Amino acid sequence: MHTLKLHISDTVYEKLLWLLRKLDKTEVEIIHEDSMYNSNKTYLTKELDALIVHESEFISIEELQHSINSTISKYED
Repeated sequence: MHTLKLHISDTVYEKLLWLLRKLDKTEVEIIHEDSMYNSNKTYLTKELDALIVHESEFISIEELQHSINSTISKYED
């Protein structure tokens, strides 16, 4: 699959979106880029890079459960 980034004038924007929405969702996905999208993309790219070079830290299920329980108990009251 390819990604295509376009600058569209306001006069044809809605018409183009209408046309794209008519295509099958498995063939065309409309991605609305905003600050949250870009922030998430940057974060996930860094996380993936860390996984690839084996710099990620992992925890066990027990450690995760302990962390979750600690967080829940901290905010229960």
